Amino acid sequence: MGPFEKYARQTALAGFGEEGQRRLAESSAAVVGAGGVGSGALPLLAASGIGRLAVFDFDAVSETNLHRQTLYGADSVGKPKAKIAAEKLSALNPDCEISFFSEPFDNSEKFSSILKGCRICIDATDSFSSRLAVSAACARAEIPEILASAAGYVCQMMVFGGGFYFDKCVGSDPLAAREKSAGLPVFPAAAHLAGAWAAGAAAGFLSGCIPLEIGEFRMFDFSSASYRRLELRRAQKIQIPKKP
Repeated sequence: MGPFEKYARQTALAGFGEEGQRRLAESSAAVVGAGGVGSGALPLLAASGIGRLAVFDFDAVSETNLHRQTLYGADSVGKPKAKIAAEKLSALNPDCEISFFSEPFDNSEKFSSILKGCRICIDATDSFSSRLAVSAACARAEIPEILASAAGYVCQMMVFGGGFYFDKCVGSDPLAAREKSAGLPVFPAAAHLAGAWAAGAAAGFLSGCIPLEIGEFRMFDFSSASYRRLELRRAQKIQIPKKP
């Protein structure tokens, strides 16, 4: 059996092949937030054959998380999300090297240095304050960022990088920087679709088969089955260079 035989249905994709799988295996990504959106993104990334994943979340699992945060079971209640997520992902794909961090994420040198070792970051957090911190850390690390979120029946995905990050959209309002999670109602499928979008964009980029579009915004509303895609700024496609 070849090294990528387990990914045969993926390497069979047009434009993907074993070279795309090799790029994935040599790549690393960070996911900040292992809640509902993270539950949609993390298993897809780990199972895809990405080489390394860094998981950040300082919360513990609660019973009210379980309807949408499908990485966890009833026996996970009260336990740290990042640790449990890492254990589940390692069991899903032992080929993927998982590291986890169970402390609040901020725009410090520590977290920026961790991100510098990654090729991309997915922000799956749920407050303006956390999103500003993650985006600022990505800017310092000079890596692309995918922001994925869900509220109510609606999911969203935005792509940042190349000097264009979250603060360019929301400004530098100090009140926004202190805003915490509002605990909004969430339709589970909306959270998972946001995570799936983010995982697909990240895996496509890291494999070199799908360019990442800086400034892209996507939104889907399950209640009306309506989809929107627009550019937050003039599109800028970036792609990992292919080996000659």
